Amino acid sequence: MKSLALLAILLLQSPPTTNTQPSASIEGIVVDSQMQPVAGAEVSAFWDPPPMTYQPDQLPRTNTDSAGKFVMRNLAPGGYRLFVSANGYVSQTFGAKTAGNSGATGTVISLVPGQTVREVMVRLTAASTISGRVTSSNGDPLSGMNVNAVRIAFDSSGMKTFVPVGSTQSNDRGEYRISGIPPGRYYMRAESSRSGISNELLQRIGRAPVSSGAYAPMYYPGVGDVSGASLVEARDREEIKGLNFVLPRLPTFTVRGHVLDADGKPPIRPMIGIMPIQPDFVTSTSMSVSPYCGTSRECENPDGTFELPDVSPGYYWLTAQIPVPATPELRALMQTPGADPSLLPQPKRAVAAVRVANADVDGVELKFYPKLSVTGRVLIDDSNLTTPADSDSIKVGLRQFFGAALGPAQSAVLNAQGRFSTGSLIPGEYRVDVRGLPSEFFLVDARLGDRDVTTNSIRILEPQTDELIIRLSAKSGGVHGVVVNSAAKPVANAVVVLVPVNDPNRPDRYKTVSAKDDGRFRVDGIAPGDYIAFSWEALEDYAWFDPNVVRQFEAKGISIHVVTSSNEELQLIQIPAAN
Repeated sequence: MKSLALLAILLLQSPPTTNTQPSASIEGIVVDSQMQPVAGAEVSAFWDPPPMTYQPDQLPRTNTDSAGKFVMRNLAPGGYRLFVSANGYVSQTFGAKTAGNSGATGTVISLVPGQTVREVMVRLTAASTISGRVTSSNGDPLSGMNVNAVRIAFDSSGMKTFVPVGSTQSNDRGEYRISGIPPGRYYMRAESSRSGISNELLQRIGRAPVSSGAYAPMYYPGVGDVSGASLVEARDREEIKGLNFVLPRLPTFTVRGHVLDADGKPPIRPMIGIMPIQPDFVTSTSMSVSPYCGTSRECENPDGTFELPDVSPGYYWLTAQIPVPATPELRALMQTPGADPSLLPQPKRAVAAVRVANADVDGVELKFYPKLSVTGRVLIDDSNLTTPADSDSIKVGLRQFFGAALGPAQSAVLNAQGRFSTGSLIPGEYRVDVRGLPSEFFLVDARLGDRDVTTNSIRILEPQTDELIIRLSAKSGGVHGVVVNSAAKPVANAVVVLVPVNDPNRPDRYKTVSAKDDGRFRVDGIAPGDYIAFSWEALEDYAWFDPNVVRQFEAKGISIHVVTSSNEELQLIQIPAAN
């Protein structure tokens, strides 16, 4: 992740690519919840699929006129997602289910050469504002503290995450103000900023300096754990004031060690960083990385020693990384829309887990290994996978676990006997990711040596000797049926979700499928067991992983029992958005 950020910085000076095809355009209007035009709104068009990096001034954008109308001309053919922002309103992506969603959701507008898409309407929701003050235990204002309004959400792997809906930093008087917050209920959190940027540089770019020392992160109204925090409800156009934080100062210590390459020699110009292991919430300021000094000889560090001061008590990942040079070929790859991130050259990285208690930590060794990989095999109903046809679509991957989020999966190639070996892995924590199963197959479990790693993470910091065994089964069942509304009319393209009753902590046991235009659907490859089938008219993606959501709507779903080769038929009544 850090190497990608560095590459993005280096590539900001790259010239924009050109397109010789006839340009296209998009016309539309931006209105508020009362269908009144919103003048002066900024409309941006994000490419879909996006490049990995681009210059900010390359992004197509325009503003609405006094009638709320906009025209975006000279667009290159391809896919776009429109993102709209305006003072006093929540930013909105065209076609997104809820306000505040980023360009990762919504409707893609596909343009062919010379085409004009008209009558695009984006409706904005009035935003609220939250403000307050951050002080130390003795009442002194704390400057540069990171303050976030966050909500609980789930990702596609079923992992619970805290999603920031608004953030800012306190000024030199300790004051903060977060605007543009969608209506909803949020947790508020304040924490020390640990960006690794000097106060001198912060002042040069117009930001408040960070108060010295380390401070404990706190949730409103003054608790260290989210389980004891209070939800803050934000309504349309509401300004919530006086949400203040008092952050206790923490003792700090120094972590010392040395960095070695595979030959036992100090590498040239490594980056040294530290990040909490499995925090409940990770922001861009939750990690500290020593500045990258390019070709400066001061970075050569002949004995490989390092020292990280001001580290508060906790459990951390300590990393050393050598950035990948930004070659012309790499620049071109990162500016190509839809380019596969797995094609990026992997930076060299060394990782160690460090626990800081009540004293300095000395003697930490960060060692670069020439290659880290995991080998294994796939079994189907406890027999070796033996024919190439069986393995053509099956992809076994490892997804790196970054703090409280999962990175992209790195897939391993199966041979005819079902054996596989991952590519070169960066040291870190991973989770097993199995995709592309034939329709009748399901995952039984995954084991690394004697450990069950079906849902548990795998820590890979040095060469592995244990074999990863993936067990699949074709002894599945299925269901089919139709989704109807309260008037018993079929619902086109409805999303059907099967929630496992027996294995709620197994994300792979959840099944989702979209109904056809006539409302009919079919789900195969279901592991035997008990399930509840749902269809919601409007529910945030992956919210069905939340047990509270399931309990709330349990009476509106249909309970089913799946056995091998079963094929039950359902008539599923969609839960209206009003519920």
